[in-house]
Amino acid sequence: HNALKTSNSLQYGMLTGIQRVAKENIFSELNNLSVYTVGDEAYSKYFGFTTQETKELLEYYQMELNEEVKKMYDGYHIGNQDIYNPDQLRALIDKTIITRSFKEFAGDRYSISSVKIEQGPGEKAVYETILKEFYRICYLYFESSKNERKEAGLRIIRQIKLLIRACSTPNTMIGYDGDEPFPRKTRCIADIIRAYPEKIAVGCTSLEALDMYVDYFGMAFPQRPLFIVHGAIPMKKRKTIIERFENSQDGILLCTQQSLKSSVNIPSCRKVILEALQWNISKMEQFFFRFIRLDSVGTVNVTFVTYKDSIEQNLYALIATKERLTEFMKYGELREQSEIFDELDISLSLIEEMLQRGRDENGKLYIGWGGQKIAA
Repeated sequence: HNALKTSNSLQYGMLTGIQRVAKENIFSELNNLSVYTVGDEAYSKYFGFTTQETKELLEYYQMELNEEVKKMYDGYHIGNQDIYNPDQLRALIDKTIITRSFKEFAGDRYSISSVKIEQGPGEKAVYETILKEFYRICYLYFESSKNERKEAGLRIIRQIKLLIRACSTPNTMIGYDGDEPFPRKTRCIADIIRAYPEKIAVGCTSLEALDMYVDYFGMAFPQRPLFIVHGAIPMKKRKTIIERFENSQDGILLCTQQSLKSSVNIPSCRKVILEALQWNISKMEQFFFRFIRLDSVGTVNVTFVTYKDSIEQNLYALIATKERLTEFMKYGELREQSEIFDELDISLSLIEEMLQRGRDENGKLYIGWGGQKIAA
């Protein structure tokens, strides 16, 4: 009563509920009410999303208001409107975005390509050292936990980390004995940039890799502006650097893959290179999603530069596996394996080479990774 009838601050009030308000006579404390039910037309569009609003909402998320959606989510007919339940639509959108593959969501706004190159003598030497002499070099890179059981569990993870690092900055690692001061990837990526006169972005897996490419590109492209972004740069300054990059004609953005947060959008850059892959696929996706936006200018090409017959081929395969998983969640079945792996141009030979099953001298079955026994 006080809120509705004696408040000097109230001009218009609205009561909602599932029961009709019972009006008394003119002498009642609560009177002068106008009652509208779900059968009235005056406020029918405010009970949920109308057909037009639902269509626009789904189109924003690259979805369609088809007969199946109408059948499942067209909840009420109120007044003269078909009304869709907001909570149910939100659940549909959330589910579809989670289970939708990257290609479906981005549509024709992006393409993925893979450039595979042979390892040079220096890179091969490092890789062989990690595979065959891991026990000898392990504690040159990692500190011991002094716990034998914990160390046994960490070995394969540490070996994988070293193999991944060897695909990015092998020239900084033990065993590199090549005559080339920079790994072959740097020249390959420089060739890609040289053939692309517009602005381009290169995502690095570590600060060590970032420093290496800053040095190399500074020599290779003295006439093109370099824009450097990494996690130690304050966010406000990062934003300024990115704005300057966007305003450039042929700038090169060099950044760590983790330094571009989800709020960063760079829709004007149409060429993105990942110099190496990393174990965390979502971090890689977060990086190149910054360039693939609904307002992206033209088609964005994402290029993975990887070494042949290396662990990177398996990391690349994990991207395809994620695509297959989302496909299964959405459709309840999988396409022929060759389709999606051919699309990403993936070789799966390394796991077969590194992951082995056999029997020891006592006839006991074991599983080995590289030259290391990991289970028995």
